[in-house]
Amino acid sequence: AYMRNVVSIEATRGCPNRCGFCVVSQHAGHRLITRPVHDVIDEMRSTDARAFVFLDPNFHADRAYAHELMAAMVDLKIRWACLSTVDVGLDDQTLDLMRRSGCLGALVGFESVCPASLIETGKGHNRIATYLDAVRGFKEHRVSVLGCFIFGFDGDTREVFDETVDFVCKSRMELARYAVLTPFPGTALYRELDAQGRIIEKNPDLYDFQHVVLRPKNM
Repeated sequence: AYMRNVVSIEATRGCPNRCGFCVVSQHAGHRLITRPVHDVIDEMRSTDARAFVFLDPNFHADRAYAHELMAAMVDLKIRWACLSTVDVGLDDQTLDLMRRSGCLGALVGFESVCPASLIETGKGHNRIATYLDAVRGFKEHRVSVLGCFIFGFDGDTREVFDETVDFVCKSRMELARYAVLTPFPGTALYRELDAQGRIIEKNPDLYDFQHVVLRPKNM
C-alpha cells in the first residue's frame, strides 16, 4: 500500500559501519548518537500523521535502542519504514518488533552479490549465503524489502548484472534499486580512485548514481 501523509523523522545520527563508498561517516561520523526514546515518541505524537519514514542511515545500528523505540511505537498504531541491514532479516526478535510496531518496509543495502566487491568496499559483514534467508525473514514478518545494489566495484565483471537480477527474481523481494558506484568527494573511495587517476568526471551534477564518473576495472 502507498503511504499517504508521510512524515520524515530521525532517531539516530551516524553509523558504526565503514563502507568505503558511503558519505554518512564523512558527514556524521562513525559514533552513533541516539535521541531519547521519549523525545522521538513525543515528536511523532505531535503530528497528525499516521505514517513515518525514518531517515536514519542504519535504523537498527544500536539494536537495544531500536528495540526500545519500536516497543514504544506499538501503542501509536502507525505505519512506518526505515533503512536497515541484511542481518536484521535473520533476527526474529527485531523482526517481530518491526511487525508489531507497524513497519511496512525496509530499504536494505545488499550492495553486491560478488564477495570480492563486498570485501573491497568494507562491507564484508554482508554474508551472501544469508541473503535469501534474510529476505524471507522480512517477508514472513510482513515487512516489504527494497533491495539496493551497486554496480562498478573492482570485483565486478560483466556477469554481475545477470547474477544480481537472478538473485532479485529468486528472492521475490518487492522492489530492487540498481545504482552505479559513485565515489562522492570526501569518501575513502574517492580518495583511492582519484589517486589512481580513475575519476573521469568531476561535474557534481553527474554524481547521481546513474552516470558513470569512474573508470571501472573489469568492464
